[in-house]
Amino acid sequence: MRFTISAATLQVFFASFAVLPHAVWCQVLDVGFIVDVSGSFNDDIASFKTQAAEMTASLTAAYPQVQFGLATFQDFPLGDWGSPSDVPHRLVRDLGPADDEFMTAVNSLSATGGADIPESQLTCLYQCITGEGLVVPASLDGGYTIPPNMGFSWRDRSSRILLLWTDAVFHTPDTTTNYPGPTFDEVITAANDLNAVIEETRRLQDIESSSVRITGIQSPGAASSSVQMELQALATGTGAVAGEGGLDCDGDGTPDIMEGEGIVCPVVNLDSISSVIVSVVNETVRVISTSAPTSAPTSAPTSVPTSVPTSAPTEEECPRCGIPGIVLFGVQIWCPRTRCGLFAKFIRSLLESD
Repeated sequence: MRFTISAATLQVFFASFAVLPHAVWCQVLDVGFIVDVSGSFNDDIASFKTQAAEMTASLTAAYPQVQFGLATFQDFPLGDWGSPSDVPHRLVRDLGPADDEFMTAVNSLSATGGADIPESQLTCLYQCITGEGLVVPASLDGGYTIPPNMGFSWRDRSSRILLLWTDAVFHTPDTTTNYPGPTFDEVITAANDLNAVIEETRRLQDIESSSVRITGIQSPGAASSSVQMELQALATGTGAVAGEGGLDCDGDGTPDIMEGEGIVCPVVNLDSISSVIVSVVNETVRVISTSAPTSAPTSAPTSVPTSVPTSAPTEEECPRCGIPGIVLFGVQIWCPRTRCGLFAKFIRSLLESD
């Protein structure tokens, strides 16, 4: 392909390219909500139901290719850990648009059970990330099985965010003897290594944007500082940390999370849960875009031509090419396929404005 562009427009192009909004490069966005549905979460779930449409509409407007998934947890119905009807991980709705199916899934939530205070957040996180499944042996109170393939269906090269909303401390085998769930380290490793698990041949520069950032919402009922510490451990461990200027969770103009701290927002008023969730997602997208590798591939893919036409266009093809100050050049571009369309639209807008 051959085209012409003036030197003035070329200057505008490079100046504009350097300051493109972060969201432009992160529009292929997968957001998974992981919601506590143990007995203490009645008020939180009621607020989620009334504000889900507003929240998803706001995020869809900002990121047109966003998809939403929903999973819930209580605990294993074993021993004193959970009630007989408890479920440690339930995939309520896989990733998809904010359609009627998603709203039906949100409206189906109810809070019950939970037994003791700690819950199975880590198990639910791990299964949402990997879909690995789990078999607890029958020797442990009769056992329990989580079928495989009950995780989120992450899209290729998407930016991936898990938003964990809870008011309880975490059950973990590090502190509870014989507890069958994963450790904090195992969940963090799974989130950071997701790219290697599903696509071992992916280019190194794409690994960062294919990992999963775990963020947190701390419910008003979560008075324990341990809940905040545990959510922070997951956020910082997966690179979900506030960027320059920090994050104002409640919109009062003062950062609630300082730069470098995990993206975990405390909720003071459940009436604001929609705006808090939007703030968490926006900040995480900003972090993903600024931390994504900036180096270009060292060689072009084999499917991309390695030469460009060297002959000058005819006067019919380019009536302005003979005018002094007009620069003729060839351009080759290769990039992740989810971004090439955006780049092409940007180039086209520059050419049309010249």
